[in-house]
Amino acid sequence: MAPGFGAALGAMLIAGTAAGTVESAGAGIVLQEVPQEHQGKGSATLDTLLNAAYVMSIVLAGAAGDVIGIRAVFIAGGLVAMLGAVVATPLLWGAVKPDAGATQDASAAGLVATKDEESYSRTALADR
Repeated sequence: MAPGFGAALGAMLIAGTAAGTVESAGAGIVLQEVPQEHQGKGSATLDTLLNAAYVMSIVLAGAAGDVIGIRAVFIAGGLVAMLGAVVATPLLWGAVKPDAGATQDASAAGLVATKDEESYSRTALADR
């Protein structure tokens, strides 16, 4: 299938990196969009769906490999992944926006250092 072990290893590295990116982006979106009291349920649902997708892709790829061949399955999988990236990128671009109020609250609580470390120490002690 692959021209050599190095090519297969490189493809697996790219796939693993993409999977980690999807999980990280999904977690950020869940934390941003789901109310705090339901974030545990949101994260659990995301993890369950991702794991179910991983398992189903193995089952479907195996069955499709028997019908259309392994090379065709990999080509179709690559095309589906590229299509997903093209469709999802504009939808997710800017989906998680930094919350300026949260940074100010953290700074006021002494959790974020100010420019002057000395004033940071006084601020943190004064808040206690």
